[in-house]
Amino acid sequence: EGDMVSQQYPTKEIGNIDLLVKEKKSGIYVVIELKKGQTNDDTVGQLTRYMGWVKKCKANGGKVKGIVIAGSYDQRLKYALEMVPETESLIYRINFSLEKPKE
Repeated sequence: EGDMVSQQYPTKEIGNIDLLVKEKKSGIYVVIELKKGQTNDDTVGQLTRYMGWVKKCKANGGKVKGIVIAGSYDQRLKYALEMVPETESLIYRINFSLEKPKE
């Protein structure tokens, strides 16, 4: 429920942020880190680096949230994220089906 700021938001100092969005109601920036497979606690370092840059360069020192979206989840990530306020993780699931076209 926010406005897309950029997909693959480019920065010179820290690399490309996967998704950078802004919450509609609060105006808070949200950094979203996408991972294809299993993630680990290294992902938290990457996410917090992006969050720190957004806080300084885009949010004028204001609040920034972070979300890790991955195909699977492990305990290392869980414990690492517990220590970082304003972060969460989500697991993606992809379901699709095939059907013959109606003739």
